[in-house]
Amino acid sequence: MQKKALKWLILFFLVTPTICSFSQVKKNKLDAKSFYNKLISIKDPLIIDTRPGYKFQENRIQNAVLAESQDELLKLIKIVPKDTPIFVYCQIGDRSKRTVKVLKGNGFTKVYELEDGLVTWIEAGLPLDTIKFE
Repeated sequence: MQKKALKWLILFFLVTPTICSFSQVKKNKLDAKSFYNKLISIKDPLIIDTRPGYKFQENRIQNAVLAESQDELLKLIKIVPKDTPIFVYCQIGDRSKRTVKVLKGNGFTKVYELEDGLVTWIEAGLPLDTIKFE
C-alpha cells in the first residue's frame, strides 16, 4: 500500500511542473483580439515581426520592428531591458514560437505571442500599417 502511495506521490511531483509550465505558455499565447487588447493597454511595448522582409513591407502591426533572422533578433535584444513587454508575431505561428523560446531563454519575462499569426489578426479585422518603405 505504501509503495502505491509513493508511486502516486512521485507521479504527482513529476506531472505538476509540466502542467504549470504548459499553462504559463498558454497564458502568454493570445488570440488576435486578446493580443490587440493587451498591446494597446501597455505603454511602450516592443512589437517584433518575424516574417520575411517582403511580407513586412506589405503590411504589419503598427510600430512593429522586423527581426526576420535570429541574428537580427539577438542584436535587437541586446539593447532591450529584460522587463520590456514584448509582442511577437509571424504569418501563421511557427517563427514566433521559436522567437518566444529565444526571448525567454535570454531572460525576458513579459513575452506575448500572437496565436496562429497575423492571418488571425487580419481575419479579426484589426488595424494594420500598410505604408510602404522606400
